[in-house]
Amino acid sequence: MNLREIHVTDAEAFIKLLSTIESESPFALLEPGERRTTIREQMDEIETILDRDNQTILIVEDGAELVGWLGAFGDSHRRTRHNVLLAVGVREDYRRKGIGSWLFTEIEKWAWAHNIRRMELIVLSQNKAGIGLYRKMGFQIEGTKRESYLLDGEYVDEYIMSKLLIRPEPPKRNPFPKW
Repeated sequence: MNLREIHVTDAEAFIKLLSTIESESPFALLEPGERRTTIREQMDEIETILDRDNQTILIVEDGAELVGWLGAFGDSHRRTRHNVLLAVGVREDYRRKGIGSWLFTEIEKWAWAHNIRRMELIVLSQNKAGIGLYRKMGFQIEGTKRESYLLDGEYVDEYIMSKLLIRPEPPKRNPFPKW
């Protein structure tokens, strides 16, 4: 398996990956068949994302197939450029194999290199596996969006989770060491 940043030429395979995940997971934003993005539109969207230094999409490929992704989407305003909203998905047959952890580890490296201070995501309160992964990766619940998602005819809550990337202060040196 290989993890890398997406290319415009991945547009068709990326649409297929998103559609597969949407058909497998009740936690995906779009329902099965709801995605209507053309390859040209997806190419344009990828190009727009990659044109900004505070946005990216990482993909995991197994041979010629895409099996997972994690996107970081930043704001264009100076006061909020240090924030990114994350979205993630892994095909069902590749879950519980460390791909989610791998994606989050790599996006954090990317975030440090691009002066991102805050990463946030939104997760359904019923998505116990997702919440467990995000907590393992250092995210904390900071709020609840009440009844914001319609799941199987029921309104359910979503959690807002975030992780702050704060560089540790260097250790304070004693100006008069004991000899």
